[in-house]
Amino acid sequence: MFVVLGLAQLGVALAVRATSEPGTQRNWSLLGAVALSAVLQIAGVLLGPLQTLLGTASLTLVELSACAAVALVPGVALRLSRRRGAPATL
Repeated sequence: MFVVLGLAQLGVALAVRATSEPGTQRNWSLLGAVALSAVLQIAGVLLGPLQTLLGTASLTLVELSACAAVALVPGVALRLSRRRGAPATL
């Protein structure tokens, strides 16, 4: 649950960002912050000292992959709804 919720929120952050206009630079800081947060989120369930601190348990590669797949759902749904022009509601 810890990984799914954390990664899902990062996906939503990427899905709701404004699209870049042609000729403008992308916000690389946001991408860097999301990537770093994802690495730290995964470290929280894989590294022993962080597991103790956060009260988490180690996940297998299959479990981690399943968590990542489920975490994609809110961000992808939001992104698709924005492309169709529907109001963004979560």
